[in-house]
Amino acid sequence: PENYCGQVPDGYELIDLPSCHYMVFQGEPYDDKDFCEAIGVVQKAIKNYKIETTGYTWDNTNPRFQYAPMGERGYIEALAIKKL
Repeated sequence: PENYCGQVPDGYELIDLPSCHYMVFQGEPYDDKDFCEAIGVVQKAIKNYKIETTGYTWDNTNPRFQYAPMGERGYIEALAIKKL
């Protein structure tokens, strides 16, 4: 929460981020040995995705993020979006 006053682990810092919406891309489950290929497949799908057809565009003022890698659920990456 905005008023958090607890301990922050070494190497971490608190930041304020504006409210925004995200589009989440999730690949197929993969073997851990194929991790790099799984990332590449999802990132290629993101690059080729025609977001403008949805009435949105990428919001590059907010961060993109990845979920912790787990082969059994597929690679997951989220990008901030905003209305056109």
